[in-house]
Amino acid sequence: MFKPFQNAKASERGGPTTATAKKETQRPVRNPPLPYYDWAKHVRKFGFFDHWTEHLDVSDAQEDAKEDPGSADKQEALADLLVCQTQHWGDAKVGFFFDSGGLFRAMKEAISLTSPDQASQLLRRQSKLAMCYEKRYTLKQDVNDLRSGILLAEHVVDQTPNSDPTKPFRLTCLANLLGHRFKRGGDPNDGHGAVTYAAQAVELGERLELANDDAVARLRRTLAVLLEARSHRTGSLSDLEQAIQQTEQALERITASNPDRLAYIGEVGNMLVRKFQKSRDKRDLDSGITKMERAASAIPKGDAMLPRLLDNQSNGYLELYGQTGNMEVLALAVKKAEAAHKAQFIIDRTYTQSGKYFNSVVRMYEVQAQASQQLFDAGMMVAFAKRGIKDLKTGHPDKAEAIECLADAMALEFHIAARLRPEKREEFMNKAEGHYREVAGLENGHPFTRIRVCKKLGDLRSVNMDSDGAAEAYELAISLWPRLNPRTMAREDVEYVISQLSGLGPLAAYYICRSKKGRSASEALHALESGRGIIASLTIEVSDLKIEHGELYDRYTELCYIISSPLVRISHDGSSLSPAAAISRRNQQVKDLKLLEDQIRALPGFKTFPRTHSTTNFTKLASRGPIVCFSTTGDVTYAFLVTRDHVEVLQLEKIKHEDLQAHVKLLVRGKSPASVATSRRAENNERVRETLQWLWNCAVKPVLQRLKFIKKTSPERLPRIWWVTSGLLGLLPLHAAGSGWGTSTENTMSHVVSSYIPTLKALAYARKKQPRPLGDPGTELLVISVPEKKGYKKLKVGAEIDGVVKNFLPDTVKSSVLSMPSRKEALGKLKSTNIAHFICHGISEARSPSQGGLELADERLTIQDLSQLSLDQVQIAYLSACSTARNKNSEIVDESIAVASAFSLVGFPHVIGTLWEASDKIAQKIAPRFYKMLLEKKQERFSDNDAVAHAMHQATVSLWKDRTNAQERVDEWVPFIHLGA
Repeated sequence: MFKPFQNAKASERGGPTTATAKKETQRPVRNPPLPYYDWAKHVRKFGFFDHWTEHLDVSDAQEDAKEDPGSADKQEALADLLVCQTQHWGDAKVGFFFDSGGLFRAMKEAISLTSPDQASQLLRRQSKLAMCYEKRYTLKQDVNDLRSGILLAEHVVDQTPNSDPTKPFRLTCLANLLGHRFKRGGDPNDGHGAVTYAAQAVELGERLELANDDAVARLRRTLAVLLEARSHRTGSLSDLEQAIQQTEQALERITASNPDRLAYIGEVGNMLVRKFQKSRDKRDLDSGITKMERAASAIPKGDAMLPRLLDNQSNGYLELYGQTGNMEVLALAVKKAEAAHKAQFIIDRTYTQSGKYFNSVVRMYEVQAQASQQLFDAGMMVAFAKRGIKDLKTGHPDKAEAIECLADAMALEFHIAARLRPEKREEFMNKAEGHYREVAGLENGHPFTRIRVCKKLGDLRSVNMDSDGAAEAYELAISLWPRLNPRTMAREDVEYVISQLSGLGPLAAYYICRSKKGRSASEALHALESGRGIIASLTIEVSDLKIEHGELYDRYTELCYIISSPLVRISHDGSSLSPAAAISRRNQQVKDLKLLEDQIRALPGFKTFPRTHSTTNFTKLASRGPIVCFSTTGDVTYAFLVTRDHVEVLQLEKIKHEDLQAHVKLLVRGKSPASVATSRRAENNERVRETLQWLWNCAVKPVLQRLKFIKKTSPERLPRIWWVTSGLLGLLPLHAAGSGWGTSTENTMSHVVSSYIPTLKALAYARKKQPRPLGDPGTELLVISVPEKKGYKKLKVGAEIDGVVKNFLPDTVKSSVLSMPSRKEALGKLKSTNIAHFICHGISEARSPSQGGLELADERLTIQDLSQLSLDQVQIAYLSACSTARNKNSEIVDESIAVASAFSLVGFPHVIGTLWEASDKIAQKIAPRFYKMLLEKKQERFSDNDAVAHAMHQATVSLWKDRTNAQERVDEWVPFIHLGA
């Protein structure tokens, strides 16, 4: 058996041979992505492991520790030696340490034996243990290592003085751990903390003037990697630019002989290509490709970094091809992808993610085949896809994506054959369908891959005019969504996945409505509802499990995370697993998840977990008034009408997709109507009125007529109606459709009181809550105001605050005003209040919707922040801010990701929001009127739910009733809406 410390012994006896010395300085094989910071490379230099030269054999150290079990020093010495073995066995092919269990036992024993008055020794040993947790997490992905490591690292950092030369590396350990948790869960606090601690490590390292330039360079690279990770999550160009700057500064410090120098150059190149994707500045792309070429040309064959660098080069050339259309550049992208696969094959053909390099080759050939429209190129894609499948062992979870590549190749051949060889068309289609069905049924495949494949299968069947087959495929894709549990993925990752597979619900509903099997409107609505509001629906479903059965929730989310992660070839005790054993373990984990789902479904109230509830609940939800849900596919728009008796579908034949897109662009995607320049305001209001008239004629009026709500004489109390905000039509002001407000009944507000909901499931969730009755003694009204914020216009808040506090039940409601609070203060207060009234600026983000939110004194209270709350006994959230009900992202319109929806999902049964920027002057008027009318409705014995909706309706009506130019200034009163129960 090879003894990695044999050369170390030779060194003390006279030194190793020259050949051996060269071998020891080679770069250790690493699995991409590169670690944040390989702390163990510097442990000797900075005195982290003072005892490592005392014993050059693990067995000797173990024997010494056994002979003196009460010695903390000897336990630490054993642990140090076990850690140092990682310098020779850092490759995941071998595993984490020879004896991971022995290492942790020895380090924990050393800590327990250390006297409290030996503060520096105790802190040193705790620091080492935190580092070990971080190292083991990178290999095992065990969340328990993260939890333990972060707690320990925070303690160590807090207790270590800035004068201590080890402080930068202890800060780095904490930054790494928080970075891993950020990647895993997407909490922006973790991302911010990781970057902050890494920046402190760099600053302190420079201040302490560490002698080792390579160590300082690694500190900067760690900061760069964390900045890049945050940029990847949030889309921040600034973070990416800083990451590039930090890596370039690291290059200035790193020694010329350090083999990592080429890695840094390659990383800068890849980041520049990523920057180009945001900046569209071709100089970034050219510079990035040049740097990667420089690095790749100097890296020797067999270096573990080479495959990833070549793959990144391939993607860079693909970007360049997209800019130039040069087929020679595309051929170069294909060549580099092939080289990446060959390089990985040389290093380790059993590497758990080696299939990704084969898939990259296939994808490059796919682009080439699409460009050339030649069956030869499609045939090459098929050939490489088959080789990729052959190289993966039976049962490997990456088989799903490999077979998907083959199916894509067959589908591409099908489309090309339709033009060049019609006689082969059906053959290729049948082969493609067969492979897609195979992937859809692979239980151990990544859920995202299986969902994507089901959509492709549906698309293929729709081309062949098979409505029932297409509906079946889309429904299967929807049924797999729960496996992508948002509690086990970063919020931005869920948004990205959904944006790539958007429209599944409307597609399924469309083809069910066209089914030759006579399927019902209820089935179509069920498919539509199941495929919309994925983030909200899964959050609701899993949150219920968390509240009622915490242990099952933890196990469920952990298993969802595991089967969505790359294959890990490390056992529970830290030893290495063969590829076959790792595959076997993954397949068992998939079985465990299915068994756990069965166990949860056996619980009361979780019969259909994790899917949405049965369609029979829809009609029960309409007991207080009808619910209307729109679905648009191409030029076909359906309105699903849910009443207490039945579900029916109404086709809105006047709506054309082009017209709908134009109206959405005007009111949602473009500039806010209220922010248009004064000189153009009249013209813009005319366009808004045209949209409202179109909306009435083409959508709302047909719906109200079918529901028999349009009457010559208005009833004493207007009926209520709920509009589902998912989809393009749901983005528009349905409550304000029409014209002649106050002089005619050709408008929505003359016939119904409107409320909005993200999905039917969200409405059921809101009604399930049991808030404190409005006006109940002990009710707390909190007004949060942020009149001033750098970069925003100053708000006049005094009149609105006075009007709100004075107009709503002053004798029974305890009111308080929180001026200029921090984000932390506001979150803390929300947990103890019942009615929250915000007066501040609101932001809707198009690129990353979950980062939209309310601007507070220090930073933004984001939708993602709110998604992590669960509030009881709350009643109303009044968001007197801009665009709080606006969804600007055109790729995930079915998700209704807006600030108002976020408040609804955390527990507020009623939310008042705005569809666009609200006039400061109008906001000061409508808020006091709402609370005054809410009091009146309660005195008229309206239920709480009806009182809130009717109060908002009448407050809005009062705005255009007391203005002579109400018809001209629709931009002022239209944006205010009620969302909820």
